Amino acid sequence: MLLDTSGLFCYHHYDEPQHIEAATFFQAARVRLTHSYVLAEFVPLCQARGLNRTGALAFAVDLVDMIMRPLRNQRAMLVCLILGLISLVRVDGAGAVARFNQQAASAPEVLKVEPPNWWLGHSINPVRVMIRGRNLAGARVEASGAGVQTGLTRVNAAGTYLFVDVLIDSPAAPGPRPLKITTERGTTTVPFNVLAPLPREGRFQGFSPDDVIYLIMPDRFANGDPSNDDPPNSRGLLNRQKNRYYHGGDLQGIIDRMPDEQAVFEHVRRLTRLRRELEPLRRGWLVNLDVTEQTYAYARVTDRDSVVVLFNNGTQPATIECKVDAAHLIDGDMLRDQLGITPDARVEREKIKITLPARSASVYIRGR
Repeated sequence: MLLDTSGLFCYHHYDEPQHIEAATFFQAARVRLTHSYVLAEFVPLCQARGLNRTGALAFAVDLVDMIMRPLRNQRAMLVCLILGLISLVRVDGAGAVARFNQQAASAPEVLKVEPPNWWLGHSINPVRVMIRGRNLAGARVEASGAGVQTGLTRVNAAGTYLFVDVLIDSPAAPGPRPLKITTERGTTTVPFNVLAPLPREGRFQGFSPDDVIYLIMPDRFANGDPSNDDPPNSRGLLNRQKNRYYHGGDLQGIIDRMPDEQAVFEHVRRLTRLRRELEPLRRGWLVNLDVTEQTYAYARVTDRDSVVVLFNNGTQPATIECKVDAAHLIDGDMLRDQLGITPDARVEREKIKITLPARSASVYIRGR
């Protein structure tokens, strides 16, 4: 909605305006604007477009003040200002309401809802819904339909964001459950849906040690294609003698060194198997098995497996004998040395007995 201001400043109605001092002209224009146009035309025009009388008068006074600023001895500049206002000033109705009549607030308006839906039986219940919009200050939120309730509601000071907790009862049926937002100025509806959960069979199984992604960094291996060693976006960064430079390795180099595709797959399978077996080192909890001045034995244990680590800090070989039942190891289990320092060891009477060389350590996993 636009309010046309042409005709507000009728300075040409005065006799011989060129002989009128700027200050007198200002006063005359203000009197004419205030008493004739504002009261007779401008205020009714604003009221017809939803602006109350108080807001219309405030808006008019602001326009008057805008043209009454200190140009008192420069009539030419005054005329230019008035003509400019006549031709350029177009006041947007919504902006006028916001700036000059804050009391005339509009009904609540919704722009976006996150999340727009939620699932029956979800572990997060109630779910906090964020509503972005306008004129939300003081809003109350009510749920429509059976099986859905609203709880804690919070609105920011600007009335542009609203947060509400939505509780979905377990016996509720899937379907639309619109949320009703009510303020002193009006009511609006927010779309919200309750969804049936997807069948879990074959989905949402999570990750286990059987799910392994193996990362290969070809750059640190064989250089099978020299043509890509110096790409345009990184000139001069190839140097195999420096750790932080490109080394030129690529997938072609891996293929050349392992031409048998089956051999490549077998190599990856071995690495993934080792990665799975050593998983307790990363995720397991610590269990101390034996501590002396020269040796240290501990295990990292998970619900599924365990890894035993032995240290010999002395200058002479040392035999470590300790109980391993706390590491979920039982009689008959075979511990395989992953570093090839000692022979494999068998658990007997819930104990292991392993001799380590001086200044050495080894890692053992349960054999299968």
